[in-house]
Amino acid sequence: MATTKKTTTTTKKTSKTSTPSNVFKTLTHKEHKITKKRSGRYQVVDKNGKSVNGMDKARILVDAKLVQAGFPKDGSTPKAKTEAPPADEAPST
Repeated sequence: MATTKKTTTTTKKTSKTSTPSNVFKTLTHKEHKITKKRSGRYQVVDKNGKSVNGMDKARILVDAKLVQAGFPKDGSTPKAKTEAPPADEAPST
């Protein structure tokens, strides 16, 4: 008569309060606090607690190496402004 050996498996229980490893921690860069939103965008707050927007925000994120400044995805380069016509030629109306 053969006896069968019962094997037991143990499972590791994890607590529900642990934070996932992909959470972006608050980064302090110079005089600004940078946090990443769940939408993937960044929030930049200055030392006074005011939000920073626009080109200032873009410069801070580039300095912190979180985003890259570059050209549009279509690969076009910015075009130089065309020169103004000479003053002796009047535009025709």
